[in-house]
Amino acid sequence: MIVREEVKAILFYSAATARAFLDAFGPDRAPLARIPALALSAPIGEALRCAPFGEIAIAPHPEQDALLDLLGPRPSLSTDQL
Repeated sequence: MIVREEVKAILFYSAATARAFLDAFGPDRAPLARIPALALSAPIGEALRCAPFGEIAIAPHPEQDALLDLLGPRPSLSTDQL
């Protein structure tokens, strides 16, 4: 999916999972250059700096809503969709 450019962003919740993702991805990380990485905190962003992500954005507060806000506006649900 990443290679076919179907991934719009990758969210990272811990430095350990960031490192595990990069280890699992392997040495050919060139496809990551087209994808933004969104990190919950600065230490997570630091763990991602060794990869060529198109952008590494860090949530202003280490909270899930702040991380999700980095994705942009979320669609609102009408009451009949709940």
